[in-house]
Amino acid sequence: MPRHVALVGLWVLVASLLLGSCTARWQENQDRVRVGMTQAEVEELLGPPSSRVNVPEFAGSPAYVRWQWNDNLSTLATGAMYPDTVPDRVMAVRFDADGRVVAWQPPRTP
Repeated sequence: MPRHVALVGLWVLVASLLLGSCTARWQENQDRVRVGMTQAEVEELLGPPSSRVNVPEFAGSPAYVRWQWNDNLSTLATGAMYPDTVPDRVMAVRFDADGRVVAWQPPRTP
């Protein structure tokens, strides 16, 4: 087997292992999120989010920030078009103006 083919295969294997371990981290720890945790505590527990959505003030509801894990192109587009909507497949954590957890939602399965 040519050396460059073996190197490409090795990189694909390493990348898939790294991506798989990132996903497992938030999945393994999603039940440990608690109201009142700071953003730093959540990131330490779940790893970096795949997206951060700034939801503007609307109809008397205050603005807030929502972090999500397990995004794909469809969920990112949904977040851009409808920032107050949480797609079913994502883990979402909502933070208040002080950066503390006020609510969280695990992925919903059909």
